[in-house]
Amino acid sequence: MRRTVALIIGTPYCGSSLLNLLLDSQPAVRGLGEALNLLPGQPPAPCSRCGEHVGACPLYKATDRSRFYGSLFDFYPNSSVLIDSSKDFSWCFLLHRFEPAFAYKPIVLSKAPHEFARSWLGHHPGDSAPAAYLRYIEFYTQQLDWLACQPWFTPGDCKAIAYRELARRPQRALKGVCDFLGVPYSWDPAWWRSDSHIIGGNGIVSAQTSPAPTGAARDPDYLNGKYRGRFHTIFYDAQWRTDAAQLRAFRTLYRQFAPRLESLLQALGQPDCRQLDLELQSCAP
Repeated sequence: MRRTVALIIGTPYCGSSLLNLLLDSQPAVRGLGEALNLLPGQPPAPCSRCGEHVGACPLYKATDRSRFYGSLFDFYPNSSVLIDSSKDFSWCFLLHRFEPAFAYKPIVLSKAPHEFARSWLGHHPGDSAPAAYLRYIEFYTQQLDWLACQPWFTPGDCKAIAYRELARRPQRALKGVCDFLGVPYSWDPAWWRSDSHIIGGNGIVSAQTSPAPTGAARDPDYLNGKYRGRFHTIFYDAQWRTDAAQLRAFRTLYRQFAPRLESLLQALGQPDCRQLDLELQSCAP
């Protein structure tokens, strides 16, 4: 049976590090994290297992750019599936060769536009909500257009997941992905434990692989302390529901960008603009 490379496609803060870690907990599956960082010339990224810069990681030393995924399968010879959560694959495949020996299965993971905008603005307070919505539209449009142009891609070999489903119903969402990848599903209550070299990604999720809370996982001031007390948990952040001004702005943007969003939201497995607007209306404090 052909070995599979699962490509997690998504914006920053879409939940890709969490999904990578959940999939890594499955037998015969290895979560690489943002494997792009194993290539020379990329910005510094940590390895969660080594606890230091990726350049000191044995996985980095074993990586062959000319047969990128092949060399990673050599490193993990008992794995039938590798998870690459590099997110922007229109860029990744410019930096390493496409290897036809493997089956490629894209997993398009997304938050709703207002959920992404909230996360983006929390990390980039100088940006604006309209700019965040545009960033979301342009990124997913580019990625879906890129996929459609790939000779190896067929629509049946792509799975769309909404982050809220992953966070609220992780076992059901994980089983759906395992079925899509053709691997047995099991739920490990200690899903955060991993002996894989997970590269880059969300620092909070990387901290989950540690035996005790570290850094922002115990910092009451980081993003208003939303991670405090939630170590080794999966949760759906709803802090934005109390921000009346931001809720009004997000609702206005759904009406403004509806012509560009409707078909995109359908492709991403998200509710339509009207449903999302009604959801925000019901949250108004």
